[in-house]
Amino acid sequence: MKSTIRLLCLIAALAAMPLQAQVQVPALMNYQGQLASATGTPLATGDYALTFSIYDAVQGGTRIWGPQIFDGTAGQGRGPKIPVVQGYFNVMLGPNDTTNRPLSDAFASGNLRYIEIKVGEAAAIAPRQQLLTAPFAFAASKASVADTAKVADNAQKIEGVDLLNAQGKLNTAIFASDAITASQLADNSVGSSELATNAVLSSKIATGAVTIEKLFDLTGIVKKVEEKGKGALIEKLFPELLDSAHKGDDQSEGGKRGEPREIGEEDQ
Repeated sequence: MKSTIRLLCLIAALAAMPLQAQVQVPALMNYQGQLASATGTPLATGDYALTFSIYDAVQGGTRIWGPQIFDGTAGQGRGPKIPVVQGYFNVMLGPNDTTNRPLSDAFASGNLRYIEIKVGEAAAIAPRQQLLTAPFAFAASKASVADTAKVADNAQKIEGVDLLNAQGKLNTAIFASDAITASQLADNSVGSSELATNAVLSSKIATGAVTIEKLFDLTGIVKKVEEKGKGALIEKLFPELLDSAHKGDDQSEGGKRGEPREIGEEDQ
């Protein structure tokens, strides 16, 4: 029997569902249409065996999903015959075809898809019908693990947490503990003007993280002191300070760490 199909509408049950992370997207798709003969006469009312497949081209191409067969027999990807009333039918496709492929996989790539229908043992109805926007909402089920994401304009929360604090600044609560480390910050990218008052407490500084060498240019200070003939006094009062400065000086000049230094006449 040679037939044609007049597509009335195509509805995905999940089309109106808000896109939220972790939402369980239904793996079913509602499909409606009208079957008619080559002369346009609707098929007589009755139960028909219908077979559905999804391809990547209007002709030829590769079958991406299917078949799913509604012929009244039991088995994977099979179901009861479809009632047809004056040519009109309604069917729920999915969740899997006869090879156990999920219907959602047919739309995962975002490429164009075409549905093919067979009535009984007759040849497939031509041409195949292009599936439009709604079925592609299957891709929403992958949003929670997307490689990249764009925050919507005027977004105020991320997973229920406010983006901004009461002062209108970025809320640190949205970051996981230790999510931003010193190695991820460029040198001099955070200055004192960017730190809130009392933002850095001694309890937040690791032991040994701040040394006197990081606070002062010891080598430069000692050289200036020695130039003024006060080196001996510094060595007597702050031997560790002087030794640390000279160690840095030795390293910069290729000397050995801790190498003894004679006090010159200017230190006397």
